[in-house]
Amino acid sequence: MAWYSSRSPYARILNTNFLPSHAQRKEIETFLSEPQQELSRLETEILRVRVILDDLSSQRAEVREYVKIHRGLLAPIRRLPVELLTEIFVLCLSTERYPVRSLREAPLLLTMICRHWREVTLKSPSLWNSLHIFLPQDLTKEAVTLRERGVNQWLTRSGSLPLSLSLCI
Repeated sequence: MAWYSSRSPYARILNTNFLPSHAQRKEIETFLSEPQQELSRLETEILRVRVILDDLSSQRAEVREYVKIHRGLLAPIRRLPVELLTEIFVLCLSTERYPVRSLREAPLLLTMICRHWREVTLKSPSLWNSLHIFLPQDLTKEAVTLRERGVNQWLTRSGSLPLSLSLCI
């Protein structure tokens, strides 16, 4: 059955200020039993379908993530030769200043992407042969020792390449 207000036996008084009598109210209540049952049935069906939809959406998200992580294995960057990847990494270095010991910038940032990139970065002296060293006067002895270790590691990675250093005290 189509539920059109215009086909209701009460169409002429719907959306008006008409005040039904007690008998008319009983008649309207009786008349509404079938539409109310249908409404209840539809709400139950909608709830059932929502549960199914939520479950399907969850399954879809799992499969989408599964496909995504596996597609990562097919990424073209994985097929680049180490030499080319190293050149790309060199281009990530700032051209305006010497690199700093920060995990937010190349080359240290590159070591955090994946194991392969870490290995390539650590074995690429051209990424490590320049450094800006900042030593404020208020550093504790421990902080100075930590910076010294970090600078030594950095410079060791530069291999036999000439060094370019900037020092700020």
